[in-house]
Amino acid sequence: MYNRILVATDGSQTSEQAIAHAARLAKDQHAQLRIVHAIEQSRLAFAAAGPVAVDLEGILDALRKSGQAALERGRSVAREAGVEAQIALIGEDAIDDRVAMVLAAEARRWQADLIVLGTHGRRGIHHLLMGSVAEAVARVAPAHVLLVRAEATG
Repeated sequence: MYNRILVATDGSQTSEQAIAHAARLAKDQHAQLRIVHAIEQSRLAFAAAGPVAVDLEGILDALRKSGQAALERGRSVAREAGVEAQIALIGEDAIDDRVAMVLAAEARRWQADLIVLGTHGRRGIHHLLMGSVAEAVARVAPAHVLLVRAEATG
């Protein structure tokens, strides 16, 4: 049913749960798995517009390093499920694009037929303030979207 599964990670526990779910599905479907991390450069634009001098290249380098670390953890999660996964940092050239648009563009480029995302399930004021990348991806995605809810803790 699925041949190419794209899963996004932000390095959170919830996204690692999404990777584990996507890996199990990829193994079951004999599908390719690609794990991506989108560098959100829109936040850099705000820093650059501020009154204080900011080392944008240093910040971007830190974003790349944390993204690469999240990808490596994701690849380990996939391997534990018995699946080899491709990994990629994306969005470095998309300064004005939001993460959802970057993920949708990558899914289109890679010809994914399923996008898997973790969701924190925020509601109310937290949802209003934080927004939802998962919700935004579902609106613009060129493929089916599977949301993996955060496991309850406590």
